[in-house]
Amino acid sequence: MTETIHKLLLDYSPAFGVVLSKTEIQKFLEYYELIQDWNRKINLTRLESPADFARFHILESCLIPPRIEADINSLVDLGSGAGLPGIPIAIMRPLLMVSLIESNLKKAIFLKEVCRTLRLENVEVIRNRFENLESGRWECLTTRAIESFSQMLPHIERLSSGCRQVFLLCNPELASLIEVRFSDQWMFHQELVPESRNRILVSLTALQVSRETAEPLVSRET
Repeated sequence: MTETIHKLLLDYSPAFGVVLSKTEIQKFLEYYELIQDWNRKINLTRLESPADFARFHILESCLIPPRIEADINSLVDLGSGAGLPGIPIAIMRPLLMVSLIESNLKKAIFLKEVCRTLRLENVEVIRNRFENLESGRWECLTTRAIESFSQMLPHIERLSSGCRQVFLLCNPELASLIEVRFSDQWMFHQELVPESRNRILVSLTALQVSRETAEPLVSRET
């Protein structure tokens, strides 16, 4: 199965405009094996076809790292679940400090195992509800569409305070809602995820933000 994923990553990456190194591909293969193994124990994700996994889990997440400004040092992934998009971002941006926020104990344990196995020293796993987090710690925020996403937008907006960039993976309806919600203080951009009909990557760039409010990450838990 890993040989299939390997080939699919190579086959589909040009359509996503993504160039993967041998090291990155190897880590993605190990990550896929861990998800397969743990998904038998806990409900991490629906294991779709290998092609869908390569496109809409791995490569979809890989759209974000090249769009993160080079001098941004910290990123938070809200409701990380199986580690998407946070784990692929951390693999492709090893100097970026990545915080994975996950309230479910078993999923948090899985994420720590991923960090240990893949030797991701730039990742910390925080077991908490993101509604309880304080803003101002991170320079960049990301999340995939989560349950009750529209109801959680006020919390996402609050945690975006002090961030310079926000990346959200969602559907067109949620993208429109985000555009209205963030219209005052953010530059909005959306693009269709390659190989998809209704997956949207929303990119938000702060029009004004005080960089002093985003404190660098000083500790991590792997």
